[in-house]
Amino acid sequence: MTALPTRRKRRTVVGAVVAFVLVMVAAGLAAAGAMTVVNSKAGEEVVGETRPVVQFPNTDNAALAVVDDEGRLTSLIIATLAPAGIGGSIVTIPVNADASIGFGDTRRPLDGVLDAVLADPERFFEAVEGTLAISLQFGEIVSAERLAHLIGPVVPATVVLSEPVFDSLTPGSGQIVPAGEFA
Repeated sequence: MTALPTRRKRRTVVGAVVAFVLVMVAAGLAAAGAMTVVNSKAGEEVVGETRPVVQFPNTDNAALAVVDDEGRLTSLIIATLAPAGIGGSIVTIPVNADASIGFGDTRRPLDGVLDAVLADPERFFEAVEGTLAISLQFGEIVSAERLAHLIGPVVPATVVLSEPVFDSLTPGSGQIVPAGEFA
């Protein structure tokens, strides 16, 4: 069964009018978009946000690497002097920290780097600088005896713990050191 000729003609005219209107709307939107892009000032003048700049003060850093009797790295610390020159921070670095910092296909633990360059401590401290992205003003690789000699003047030291120390792997309460003063 076919549509009546009048109905078919009316639907064709309505479809043509709707199509024409949609084409005109699309052309108008395209023209408006093109004019917006042509007249846009964006990107001509770079205007950044004004944010406060915080400068890190220049501080001196030192590294102390402790080796056992067989020359294997057992401990590594970085000491940073406070900007005022009094006090500072001491941070322990895992001896198996990756000296390649994720670049390359293989891991290079710092203790492996030390084994390879024990005859040249400067190369080891260059690897530490690259791993931590800091500059070291001093570095020394010491044995247990030399470490005892270095810390001798400050031993015994008094430590005050305001909170007890807990270890989640210790059975029972998990407390391994109570709060208090220790010499």
